[in-house]
Amino acid sequence: MPKRSLMIAVVLVAVVIILSVGWAFMNRPDTEAAEEQTGDAAQNLPPGEGVIQQDNGPGEDQAKKDAVVESALATVPARMEVLGYYTVDFPGDDLAAASYARHNDLIDLLVPFRYRLRADGRLQCGGFDAVNLAERYRGQAMALVHNFGRTGFDGDVVGTVLADARVRERALGNLVQTVKEGGYVGLNLDLEQIPPRFRDYYTEFVADLHGLLKSQGLLLYVVVPGKTHDERRNTWSGAFDYAALAQNCDALVIMAYDEHWAGGSAGPIASLGWVRAVAAYAVQKAGADKILLGIAAYGYDWGDGPMAEMISASEAVRRAARTGAEINWDAAVASPKYRYWRDGVRHQVYFENKHSTIPKLDLVRELGLRGIAIWRLGYEDPGIWAEIAARR
Repeated sequence: MPKRSLMIAVVLVAVVIILSVGWAFMNRPDTEAAEEQTGDAAQNLPPGEGVIQQDNGPGEDQAKKDAVVESALATVPARMEVLGYYTVDFPGDDLAAASYARHNDLIDLLVPFRYRLRADGRLQCGGFDAVNLAERYRGQAMALVHNFGRTGFDGDVVGTVLADARVRERALGNLVQTVKEGGYVGLNLDLEQIPPRFRDYYTEFVADLHGLLKSQGLLLYVVVPGKTHDERRNTWSGAFDYAALAQNCDALVIMAYDEHWAGGSAGPIASLGWVRAVAAYAVQKAGADKILLGIAAYGYDWGDGPMAEMISASEAVRRAARTGAEINWDAAVASPKYRYWRDGVRHQVYFENKHSTIPKLDLVRELGLRGIAIWRLGYEDPGIWAEIAARR
């Protein structure tokens, strides 16, 4: 072959090689490219939500990759639902009403602690009206029915209703009628301290109630105690079958508070580790889209009496200032606390504020929960509302 022709051939081969290498580089798997582009950002994603690998061969189904993306996005709710509990604890108590007036744009459902279930299946009505208050701000109200009496929550009342078929039917009728005629969008069923032996009876009652309300276009939210496992004989939580109840209501409101309650020893009301465990168990049993995480918005002052005093977040701060106590942040439980002496008695105070609430709001987003339920309006640290707004 002539020397000139040989040189031309060599050049052509070199060009072909260069083009082939360039084509292979441009079409390499995205794994390395993605790592170069995301860097530390990928490390900040929740577990299992890192870089999605490109198809490794022509036979891999694109729908499979799309399903992974949809699953990751599904963990973040489109909008966090906010429910606020409205109660009047003493004559002239307008704290909840004032809080709702200021923050109604962030509250989807106003829930008055108004109706008490009696042993005969009838309802006793309290004196304050939340429907008119909600309508004043173009909001919505949901009726709440409880079994709280003079000595606290009376589980025997619920047991009596569930055990007698005639009383049971009367209770169902009265519940539906109260919600429908009262102008409410649904019912928040808050029956507590139910004896564990009535577990299946209560589940059936909720299922029947849900069917009746649904036929009228009304919602049913069921309040349940926070727990990290199912202990059927537990006198506080044994009657509540998360999985079965979730199938027969529109939402479960998990009381993720009173980890240390007023009648027990002093301690955090809702330590972050415990709340996380409660929420994780609820997701496992009920599904994230059914869960409203209960948010404590109060404090307890334990002295030498049999019951701690419930106080607002603002009162907790004022009390510390009056007594010269230093408020400390307990990082292990993510909660503020302090101690002080009064009349020779040592007091211990734990309360919830903006800083203890923030990680719980982040947990709602992380787990993809439906939303939150605040107990109670008017006692909260005002700083939580900006945090809620930022996560809506």
